[in-house]
Amino acid sequence: MLIVLKNNTVGYLALPISASDVGLALRVGDGAQFPTLSAGQFFYVTLSNSVDMEIMKCTARSGDSLMVTRAQESTTARSFPAGSKVEIRVTAQSISR
Repeated sequence: MLIVLKNNTVGYLALPISASDVGLALRVGDGAQFPTLSAGQFFYVTLSNSVDMEIMKCTARSGDSLMVTRAQESTTARSFPAGSKVEIRVTAQSISR
């Protein structure tokens, strides 16, 4: 699989998510900030709010929706409220491939 990076990518959750959700709904229009993925490509996103943080692997984007694998790089799957920040950040795994 090939990692895709993009500078200064930020979006916000439109809806809250539970620790078991694997789909993220971004605010209308925020999805356009994130890369379009081809077969075998992915990118890492970091979700954060004032208390918690989690790294996820995004394997598909359709409009303002992201499909993710939760709890990457020793983070724990958590619940996040609407409005939480979703960013592409450089992570240890993204630079060690």
